[in-house]
Amino acid sequence: MNLIDTSTLSDPKVPKLDLTATIGVQVDELQKGIRAAETISDHITLRATPEAFELSCEGDTDSVNLRLEKASLEDLDTDEEVRSMFPLDYFSNIIKAVPSGTVIRMDLDNDYPMKMLFTLAGGYATVNYLLAPRIESE
Repeated sequence: MNLIDTSTLSDPKVPKLDLTATIGVQVDELQKGIRAAETISDHITLRATPEAFELSCEGDTDSVNLRLEKASLEDLDTDEEVRSMFPLDYFSNIIKAVPSGTVIRMDLDNDYPMKMLFTLAGGYATVNYLLAPRIESE
């Protein structure tokens, strides 16, 4: 297989985001919440408070809520409640690509893109994702 010459590629323009909440969570916990949510809705709401992190969704006939207390998380750093809704299919595809046992760091804010970061085993690569929120209309 031929290697790609990266000297001709431009660096992607990544917006500088200063987000309020930082959550460190095992990918296996996120996968549990996603499996439950996929049968109910096409979007998922992520909420962080100083005490816990929650994944939730509501469908026409049912709802799902996964609450992870601060003690069961790798990291939870926020002084206030933040909440954003995301398309479940995009979020699910990102999470499914992460190897089991990996800790994902997520940075959240109210109706801002979510930044996800994880390092592959052995430290060979660091992966960053940005996921745009689904803005709720009132």
